[in-house]
Amino acid sequence: YLLTGDGEEWMLIDPVSRRGIRLGIDSARAAECLIATADESAAVGLLAAELGRGTSSVAALVQEVRCRLAVVGLDPAAGGQAGL
Repeated sequence: YLLTGDGEEWMLIDPVSRRGIRLGIDSARAAECLIATADESAAVGLLAAELGRGTSSVAALVQEVRCRLAVVGLDPAAGGQAGL
């Protein structure tokens, strides 16, 4: 997967299916955490640590990003098999 951007707007692209989604900076960070962990709970913990915030303050963002990725057919829980 490729996550690229210009600071304000980021694009996550699956090079195999060529599906993509535009993300803001915070959503891009959440997507990175989902890709790295392939688990929503672990992604929440990682993003909270990265941002220096509590898990309760980032949980909704991670869930929202996971749902947005699922809408375009990208599944972080697949862990590099059929999805992220």
